[in-house]
Amino acid sequence: MKQISFPLSRHECITLQGNYSSTAGDIELLGRLTGLPLVEKSQCAPEVVWEPCGKPVPPDSVVVYRTKTVRMVYCDNDHSFHLYLLNDSQLYRKIYGVFLWHLSILCAAVAAILRGKKVLIVHCSMLEKASRALLLMGESGIGKSTSMRRWQASGGRGVSDDMVLLEYAEDDRILVHHMPTWSACRVGLENLYYPFEVPLELASVLAVTRGKDTEVVDKVSYAEFFAQIYRCCFYHYLFVAGELPEPEKKLLTSAVREWAEVIAGRFPHRALFAHLDGNISKSLEGIL
Repeated sequence: MKQISFPLSRHECITLQGNYSSTAGDIELLGRLTGLPLVEKSQCAPEVVWEPCGKPVPPDSVVVYRTKTVRMVYCDNDHSFHLYLLNDSQLYRKIYGVFLWHLSILCAAVAAILRGKKVLIVHCSMLEKASRALLLMGESGIGKSTSMRRWQASGGRGVSDDMVLLEYAEDDRILVHHMPTWSACRVGLENLYYPFEVPLELASVLAVTRGKDTEVVDKVSYAEFFAQIYRCCFYHYLFVAGELPEPEKKLLTSAVREWAEVIAGRFPHRALFAHLDGNISKSLEGIL
């Protein structure tokens, strides 16, 4: 069983263990996408373990996610998750392998939070400039990915348009890590790269909505700003949070809310009122 570890700034990491070699679920491909080496075993206790295919799910397990072919089980003794494949019939379908990575990364983030690590997976698009990041947060389908593509077309850099990993640095800065994007990886893996070990400093956050006549960045109320942030902070965890035991559910919810309050309190309450006819590079001038 191989491991891939996502290193954090506080001398910690988030680790996935398991490898279905030569299939779409091979985590060596995840290592290639993130630029991280795989090892046979690290010193870190894994947050997520992929069990051998066909291994039975222990009776009375806390199953937080289930389909016809997969179960994700939570173990409260060490705050870890274990992925059980009931059969390998879909392991050779690329989209299924990407789904397993996505599910595993989300559960690994939950486990890390439950173990006290200061991290959070967030649903957003990330625009980049000079090692600094601007996060665009808003409802699914509101235009975050389109705004990132417009930023790219204007000469800017943007890699992640679905989720990123936030962490508190030891100096209280918020760092942002690229994470493989479901929307892109499920279509294809060629020429995709999410360099994990080059975190960016979070420069600002904008809520995203659609502009009626023109594109502009403008003030919004704290309530509107916070609502968009909280929604994006909790979005991905909806897959598994509902089936967690009550103490863990409360701890996760509290951690997500704390992150949302920190972000809403640290940055100006502004929104990008996006418009396809706008010049996004000019719209964001002075913000990133």
